[in-house]
Amino acid sequence: MERKKYPFVSVIIATYNSKNHLLNCIKSIENQSYQGKIEVVIVDDGSTDGTVDAVKKGKWKVKVKILKQSRKGPAAARNHGARSARGEIFAFTDADCIAPRGWISNILNAYKKFPKIVGVGGLLQPSKNNIFSRIEIAKNKKLHKMGSRVIVGREEVPVGFTNNMS
Repeated sequence: MERKKYPFVSVIIATYNSKNHLLNCIKSIENQSYQGKIEVVIVDDGSTDGTVDAVKKGKWKVKVKILKQSRKGPAAARNHGARSARGEIFAFTDADCIAPRGWISNILNAYKKFPKIVGVGGLLQPSKNNIFSRIEIAKNKKLHKMGSRVIVGREEVPVGFTNNMS
């Protein structure tokens, strides 16, 4: 694939009963600094809390596509979203995540810097400061070796987290 300056990016979000978080997640995708075309593919995994209706009522600046499936789990939802996505790059996040303003740009910069790579993942920063988030940060940095260091390779690459990867 030729790496264009602004490739079309599909952001795929699996969701289940997370309407309030999801609306904030979509807003964070809308507010990206990325100049290229973005579509958001929401895959509702059988929510019963009005998630789909809340998304439909939103007036979004980006194209939002809503897909539904019966409870099959987040992996199946991500796969369903990927089959429907039209972008050149697929970026995955979760409904309860807020993407930093430069998230998509940083993903694309990694592809430009390392043209032979096929995937990009990144560090996760929990939103709350409690014992669980501190454990998560330590685990990501120490166990999974995620941080400011760039790792390019095969087996030595840490696990990819599905809420921050492409």
